[in-house]
Amino acid sequence: MSAAVASTDKADKVRELHDRLVAQVEALVTGEDWARYLSVAAQFHSYSANNLWLILAQRPDLATTGDRVAGYQTWKRLGRQVQAGSKGIAILAPCVYRRRGAGEAGPSTAPADNQADSTTESAGAARVLRGFKVVHVFAQSDTTGESLPEVRPVLLEGEGALWDALAAQVAAAGFTVSRGGCGSANGCTNFAERTVVVAEHLSGRQADKTLAHELGHVLLDHETQEVIDRDLAEIEAESVAYIVCNALGIDSASYSLAYVAVWSGGSVERIRRTAERVVTTAQAVLAAMAPAGAEDLAASA
Repeated sequence: MSAAVASTDKADKVRELHDRLVAQVEALVTGEDWARYLSVAAQFHSYSANNLWLILAQRPDLATTGDRVAGYQTWKRLGRQVQAGSKGIAILAPCVYRRRGAGEAGPSTAPADNQADSTTESAGAARVLRGFKVVHVFAQSDTTGESLPEVRPVLLEGEGALWDALAAQVAAAGFTVSRGGCGSANGCTNFAERTVVVAEHLSGRQADKTLAHELGHVLLDHETQEVIDRDLAEIEAESVAYIVCNALGIDSASYSLAYVAVWSGGSVERIRRTAERVVTTAQAVLAAMAPAGAEDLAASA
């Protein structure tokens, strides 16, 4: 087989892998589990930066467990009961009043952590923020009851085989690579300091997948894009990681499908639009790995 034919076959395989990713995510986001997931997700509030700091100061373990946090009544609506003796997490909720006319005002119940401006208009009545009060929320681990639908990436298990070859490419791009702490993330790329860090607690196989993801950020030059469109940057980086890993015989579907689905918001069309950048980048990564024995790895995986 000529080098040109072999190169064409490899390019076709990479495109097929991207098509497979799109098809698998599409199957995921058109299923009942995704609909249930969105229904449940709508029950949870988005917490302000100040309240996130309050939550983590009281429960630093949540930074790594990723537990959902909600009020007592929300958990009750979802079929879960806060366990006796559980200590609530104190946050600040706005006290909003609805002013219907001159001299007429009445309290309005606002959801915990609902961020309101000092004065807003709603249904013809001005809503005025009069301050904040302390309310308590609880982590999912403090509750029992019905299980909640999850569309979460599942960490890969097993030995790694790609680290050195991937790390060499990160280094060639002018970044240092290390294992260490990344907060609640599996990996992080700091463009200002030119560093890539992969969480030290990950298995070898997951560390490889995460390093491929961070390499995607580096090669796709996401320094600006992460600020402008973080969702798109994550879709592209994880798609690159999926293709690279699967091209070398490492099935990352249990992690990558949910990751891409969540960051895309279930938009399959948005994933399709990344195809050219993702495919070109994945091809470059795989081509650079070939001298390091990537073909042998693929054959033995």
